[in-house]
Amino acid sequence: MKLICFLFLSLLSFQVFAEGIAKIDFIRGEVLVNGKISGIPTVLNEGDSVEARPLLKPKKTGSFVRITFNNGDKIGLSNAKMVIEKFNKSQSTISLVRGRLFNYAKPGLDRKLNIKSRNVSVAVRGTKYMIDEMKDESYICVCEGEVIASKGGRDSSIKAGYDLHIKPGKPINQSIAATSSMIEMISENFETLGEPIQKKE
Repeated sequence: MKLICFLFLSLLSFQVFAEGIAKIDFIRGEVLVNGKISGIPTVLNEGDSVEARPLLKPKKTGSFVRITFNNGDKIGLSNAKMVIEKFNKSQSTISLVRGRLFNYAKPGLDRKLNIKSRNVSVAVRGTKYMIDEMKDESYICVCEGEVIASKGGRDSSIKAGYDLHIKPGKPINQSIAATSSMIEMISENFETLGEPIQKKE
C-alpha cells in the first residue's frame, strides 16, 4: 500500500522551525517536499525546503520521516498527518490527525508533552511509544516507560509492553499486554528513529 505522509505546520509552528528548535533530519523513500523530489535517503537540515505548511508525500511503501528537536525529543511519522501546535521548554502540544506517530520523549526533561488525537489525549514523560490514529479507533502501544491516556475525564495508564484501543464514542478502558508482533514492528521503527528499544534480559 502506498504510504502518504503529511506534515502540516501552522505559521506559529513555522516560527518554531525558523528558531532552530527542530529539523527534519531523515527521509526514507522518495518524497515530495514543497514541490521538489528528494532522494533515498535524504537529509534536510533546519531551514532547507521547510516553509509554512510544508507538504511531504512519501511515494513508496516503507517511507519514513524523522523530526529531531533540539531538546533530544524525536518523532517519526508514517502515513500520518500531524500539527505542531506548541513547542517550548516547559510545555508542548502536538495533534495527530491520522496515521502512525512514533515518539521518543527524552527522559529527565522538566517539561510537559501532550499528544492529542480525535479520541484521546496522551500525557508523556520519558518514554518510547506509538500512536496509530485510524478511522475506527486510536491505538497506543508503549515500549519503554509509561504514558497516561485521557478521555472524558477518565485516565488509563499504559506501561511498557502494554497497549490500549480507544473507540470513538466509547469510554476509555484499561490497557492489556501487547502482542509480540506489534512490539517487534514498533521496535523496527524505533531503530529507524535512532532510538532502539532496550531488550529485556
